[in-house]
Amino acid sequence: MGYSIKYADDIQILEDLYSEVELKAIENQKKKVHIDLELSAFVDELNGIDFYNKIVAEDLQCFLSFPGMLEVSEFFREKVLTNNRECAIYGIRAHELREDSFKVTHNHYELELTNLRDDIMVNSLLNEMRRGARDIFNLLIKNEMQLVDQIEQIFQDFERMLNEMVILFLEQIRFYMTECRDLSQKFAEKLNDIAMNTLEEISKGQLETDLSEEILRLLVDKDNLVSTLSSSHDCHMSTIDKKEDYINVGVNNYVMKLLSHFSSVETERNRLRIGEIDNLYESFTELIDEIEENLDK
Repeated sequence: MGYSIKYADDIQILEDLYSEVELKAIENQKKKVHIDLELSAFVDELNGIDFYNKIVAEDLQCFLSFPGMLEVSEFFREKVLTNNRECAIYGIRAHELREDSFKVTHNHYELELTNLRDDIMVNSLLNEMRRGARDIFNLLIKNEMQLVDQIEQIFQDFERMLNEMVILFLEQIRFYMTECRDLSQKFAEKLNDIAMNTLEEISKGQLETDLSEEILRLLVDKDNLVSTLSSSHDCHMSTIDKKEDYINVGVNNYVMKLLSHFSSVETERNRLRIGEIDNLYESFTELIDEIEENLDK
């Protein structure tokens, strides 16, 4: 059924608007998934401008009016962004590798549980009577002990593999953060040189560049200028240190929680299984007692 020409344009506008809203919703969902992934990998803020802005804070705009500082700032910015982007990409890949390893180990764990099911014929209980019940109990306990040993080996292998992955990950993070510190150090040295040269030109009356009032206030006193530059650099370094600490603490806590979860799940499974075996044995003995009582009547 067609629409009249009168409403055709309105309908088309509504359809286009709906498509645009739908596309925006899909795009927002993709962004959220990516942000959640970066948070899980402890590399949030690195793949973008946010962490760079935290490093330089608000003082960079103040220093930009120094002669030649704009080029230095752009070079520093590009280097830091590239380094941080590589760090973020590596962090996500390392996180995905850890997650994949956990899935493989978990599947192995489930497979072991499936393959070691108790294959005991309950119908033989009445014939074997009490000796048979005890034999079954011993067999089930033996199977469970074997399963515990095998799962423990799986757990140890996984823990060793996970620790090796985390060590490698943190070594790479240390490399990226060291590179970030080196860039910040070079930036600070260049800024200091430019500031001192500017101060000297002012003292000689040779400065031809217009400076902001904020910079001029800094240049009134050399000690104050040196202190401000040093404080700015310390702030940059502190921000980088905090990010490295955040990643270290985050990934180590992740490992502890993952291993603790694995251990707790297995401990609970073993506890329930032992309870099932005990209950089964008690049921067998009660049944045998009941049969004996009926035979005695």
